[in-house]
Amino acid sequence: TDSTTLIEKIIDFLSTVIDNRDVIAILIQPLLKLGLVDRVIGLLTNEIERPPDEKLDRKGSLDLILHFMEELSAIHCVSKAMTSNDRLIKVLVNMIKSPDKVERLQAIALRW
Repeated sequence: TDSTTLIEKIIDFLSTVIDNRDVIAILIQPLLKLGLVDRVIGLLTNEIERPPDEKLDRKGSLDLILHFMEELSAIHCVSKAMTSNDRLIKVLVNMIKSPDKVERLQAIALRW
């Protein structure tokens, strides 16, 4: 979606879900099977590939997505799925090779 508000609401909802241990114990495996990791990596990819003029309008989106990825990585089975995901590795390599990598890497470093 191009709606920053919708992305914020979705991530806020999912953050609330993963903060509840009882709920996440029941839902994490179905969410992983539905492609949660791929969807989050897709959000990250879309934000990174946006033209520079669009990024100015969506400054907080990248930070929000990185923060959500950080929350997800605290869950062992999600962390395992993330670290073995080739697409995530490619996205991170592209971030490093990007001309505006300094800003992006600073955003990641601040999150992690």
